[in-house]
Amino acid sequence: MQQRSNILFYEIHSWIGVLFSILLFVISFSGVVALFGHELTQWERPEHRITYNAEAPVDVDRLVAPVLAEANIGEDSFFMISMPDYYHPMLEVLWTDAGSEETEVRHINPNTGEVLPPSSSDFAELLTYMHTDLLLPRPFGRYLIGVMGLVMLLSILSGIIIHKKIFKEMFRFRVDRSRRLKWTDLHKVLGVWPLPFHVVIVFTGAILGLNGIMIQVAAFSAFEGDVEAAIASVVGEHPEITGEPLESNSYNQMLLRYQDQVLNAKPQAIYVEAYGDRNQVVQVSGKTDEALVRFVDVKYRSEDGEVVNINNPVHDSGPFMRVYFSLTPLHYALYGGFLIKALYFVLGLALCLMMVTGTVIWQIRKAQRQKLHSGDINTRGSGWFLSLVTVGVCAGLVVATSATFYANKLLPPGGGGDQRFHWIEMVYLSVWGVAIAWAMLRRQIKPALADLSLCAGLLLCGIPLLNALVTGNGLLVPWESVTLPVVFTDLGALVMGIICLYSSRYIYRQVSQSKLSADIPQAVVVR
Repeated sequence: MQQRSNILFYEIHSWIGVLFSILLFVISFSGVVALFGHELTQWERPEHRITYNAEAPVDVDRLVAPVLAEANIGEDSFFMISMPDYYHPMLEVLWTDAGSEETEVRHINPNTGEVLPPSSSDFAELLTYMHTDLLLPRPFGRYLIGVMGLVMLLSILSGIIIHKKIFKEMFRFRVDRSRRLKWTDLHKVLGVWPLPFHVVIVFTGAILGLNGIMIQVAAFSAFEGDVEAAIASVVGEHPEITGEPLESNSYNQMLLRYQDQVLNAKPQAIYVEAYGDRNQVVQVSGKTDEALVRFVDVKYRSEDGEVVNINNPVHDSGPFMRVYFSLTPLHYALYGGFLIKALYFVLGLALCLMMVTGTVIWQIRKAQRQKLHSGDINTRGSGWFLSLVTVGVCAGLVVATSATFYANKLLPPGGGGDQRFHWIEMVYLSVWGVAIAWAMLRRQIKPALADLSLCAGLLLCGIPLLNALVTGNGLLVPWESVTLPVVFTDLGALVMGIICLYSSRYIYRQVSQSKLSADIPQAVVVR
């Protein structure tokens, strides 16, 4: 009975890897890049590379006045003001136009008060959207992400069950054994050492992906199907529109009240509902350093400054809601600073490699079952086809991601709207498609992987040079005129490029040695 169960779990683990490993790789690798979506802002927008002074006061009323004077904001909509920080040093104003119903964004230099020209979304948002929705229509893409998270959890659980000695063998790496055993040991090491990270990142990703469905379920069970009531229970009721104008309004006063009321909190955003109406409500959101869940939201009525609602998960929520509010910080490393994100980056790459090694093990096992020589997997069978698809999709994704940096700098700047965003998306998908096609046309796994690694390495190593030539700023220019996020981006691209180039050289050498061995006549033993 136990043996039958082990066989069942082994088949579950194997087929999950075979059927979903490529898609899970895409989600994981795009997530590794999406970790730094906020930090990439200054690299993709050179006009945002300004000196940020955390101690300097920000006169929000003065800065947003010219933008709000021209904006067409309806009373039944809201607008948001994002405060500047180290990685995003511009003040940002976002609203929905009452006429066109399009989302408008303006960035304001807090040092000079200059309002920058309208600009569309760029490649950092594209790469983040790839991770959260797979570039599919919302909310279906996000639901698919959530389902894939559950699939990955099942794969991890089945992997632990079938490898009963996995924790005893976590230090074993048999480099002198067969090809399959070497890949198996690498798969175990990549799966066991970062196992707590894998479980946390997959579980939080699954819940965040299925969050929309969970809200619907909660609304039907606790609020008789009223989704608005379920949301209002957390964020508070929407203000009623009276049609009477608001006589006076000061966002600076609301910020001061918030800082007096929530000690050790730094305001991050201002949300305004019923703009210009007598019942206008201003919500100030900030973060503290007290815990993993660090945000505190306070809603004020603009007319008299009365507190309408306080959302403080740290002190006011029960255990379930605290866990719920901790999902996003845990998934996107929104705690602990840059070093935690760097650790997530390394562990995320380990998760990607674990999926690839699992596919390789299955392909070698399939070839051995068919009594093929290990080299024959490159020339026949479904394993050969799946291998080429895996190489094209996975290595091609690295090439396509690198290409978006070049699209950001070489495509003409766009105004408002999404035209530039769509052009970058087209470059991203086109390069990815060409990489997949190249792997299929190459017809050999190792040469195809070496080619794409070489291409990715060259593109990544060229990113610092591209940045310096186009913007006159970056890793290759005097550092006193460069902000650290730009330096880290250039340096990270350079390091990853060197790794890709080294991998390409190593694979090319293996291919050459294999050809050399094949050309040497084998000795014939006569008995």
